[in-house]
Amino acid sequence: MLKTMQEATQRIVQERIERSAEMSAYQSAQKTKNHSELCANLLDQIIDIADEAYNHQQRNDSKEIDSRNWHEWV
Repeated sequence: MLKTMQEATQRIVQERIERSAEMSAYQSAQKTKNHSELCANLLDQIIDIADEAYNHQQRNDSKEIDSRNWHEWV
């Protein structure tokens, strides 16, 4: 009976170790996914600002951009 209880305890410990490893891998994947989404959003915003700046320069036929526009875009 003692041996059976020890085996059951070892099984439980092993299952918890495996579950912990699974959770760690899942959390790591989620962290990577979140960072990727954040980077994609930031890059989209940078491209949008660059596009607005280019369009502004084309509309005004000028290379200068008023600081008020930068404040509005950012």
